[in-house]
Amino acid sequence: MCIRDRVEAVGDAVVESLLQFVQNYIQSQDASEKKAAILCLSALVEGPSDERISPILVAALQPLVNLMNDSSLKVRETSASCLAKIADNRPQVFLNTQVIMNIIPILHQALALQLPVSLQICWLFNNLSEASAEISEEHTLSLIHISEPTRQAEISYAVFCLKKK
Repeated sequence: MCIRDRVEAVGDAVVESLLQFVQNYIQSQDASEKKAAILCLSALVEGPSDERISPILVAALQPLVNLMNDSSLKVRETSASCLAKIADNRPQVFLNTQVIMNIIPILHQALALQLPVSLQICWLFNNLSEASAEISEEHTLSLIHISEPTRQAEISYAVFCLKKK
């Protein structure tokens, strides 16, 4: 049984032990340990109650976003994937003006990283765009697709604007 299945089956009861692992290894110098910690956090996204996991995910957003600058591609990709999963399953964690203002510039820069990372960031933005219309009555994120020629190829990426309804 994988960690994700166990979290979904047990819910809140498993949060503390997995969170301890995440806290111990997310700042490790070893890329494999860092990646394992991010995968563990990603497994916590589904299963626990919103009341239990949302504050943990809010606190984890900035460290995950900061990992977009890690020297390891696998760490950057895993972090971007975890952020996209949070946006898909717990979008309310992102939909706070202060949170968005702090992380959007870093995520925007991450769109220029290697393809596996930028694809996950686009997925994150897509998830947030869809969720904002469902969650917020006052604000919604509007998705604007922009294509920009680069030396290697044309890259399509997303830019978001917070708009009042």
